[in-house]
Amino acid sequence: MNPELSQRCLDALGHSPTVMASAPGRVNLLGDHVDYCGGPVLPMAIEQRTMVAVGPAEGSLSTLITDDLGDRVTIALGSPGVMDEIPRGFARHVAGCIRQLKQAGVPVDEMDLAIASDIPIGAGLSSSAALEVATLLAVSTMHGVSIDPVRMAKMAMAVEHDDIGTPCGIMDMLVATVAKAGHACLIDTVTLEIEHIAMPPPGEAVVLIVDTGTRHDLAAGAYADRRAATERAAAALGLSALAQIEPAQVSSLPPDLQPMARHVAREVSLVHQAVESLRHGDLVSVGQAMSASHASLRDDARVSCPELDAVVGALSRFDDVHGARMTGGGFGGCVVALARPEMAADRGAVAAEAAGPAGRFWISAAGPSASIEG
Repeated sequence: MNPELSQRCLDALGHSPTVMASAPGRVNLLGDHVDYCGGPVLPMAIEQRTMVAVGPAEGSLSTLITDDLGDRVTIALGSPGVMDEIPRGFARHVAGCIRQLKQAGVPVDEMDLAIASDIPIGAGLSSSAALEVATLLAVSTMHGVSIDPVRMAKMAMAVEHDDIGTPCGIMDMLVATVAKAGHACLIDTVTLEIEHIAMPPPGEAVVLIVDTGTRHDLAAGAYADRRAATERAAAALGLSALAQIEPAQVSSLPPDLQPMARHVAREVSLVHQAVESLRHGDLVSVGQAMSASHASLRDDARVSCPELDAVVGALSRFDDVHGARMTGGGFGGCVVALARPEMAADRGAVAAEAAGPAGRFWISAAGPSASIEG
């Protein structure tokens, strides 16, 4: 438990909660823009988390409070038209989770719910998925209902699709529900089989996260455009999912579909390379896969931006940084790097400066999945 985060959540709620739950953010080491087309992904949970405290409503309506944004929404969550009344923002994520629970037969009552988080919003570290998973876990637990981790991830993804308008894959939500401390998660996004892959000991390598301060909105059209391109490419090749593509098939596609298809084919291969390299302790090869992935995301998927490229370029100059790449959906956000521990903080400071005035960095271990607190 993070005592400071817990206290912030309690202070925001203003009375004793029935349940407190938290869920982690994540970085994706390899496999961006392939989770929605059947590819393997290699994310890991980070130490930053979102905490939700929930209890019965003190009045006749539900009160939703977020500590870090200073927002308060009072609404009848039991109203059939509640989603029509809530604008985009944290409350819409929460209300979407309540709707999913009700559809699953959970008898949700009006409640007071408070949120506190140290995951930067819009930074590509899965703040939305962490909020959804923490909300689903806290509210279901308050009502005495246990939900399977994979089912919970699917419910959170449905919130993104149906209530937020982001056509994402399941990676972010699933790593929040199944992560294991000290490990990355190799996820088959077709079967949803999960293998926990041990990360290097902290004396050998650490994960460096650099926030460029550039923010994105994945519900905007650019993300959906990438997904649509993969779907059209798969249909043109007669594939059920584009991750089944062979590199030689890319050139047979129309020119406008080739870049995303090339990225998917390359990224799938790089995930497998990184997993085998981690198993054998070959951190140089892991770093090479990360760097090659960034080039593909920049040049073919075209989801990078100048700030991300500047950070990757700054880190690539150091021999003790094995590799670096943008992480998440792109268009801003964070870079993840694998680095030797001795100089990681110094390298992070240089990279944050390269990002611009809003740049900052963290060193994070691979964290655990969502949990009940206290």
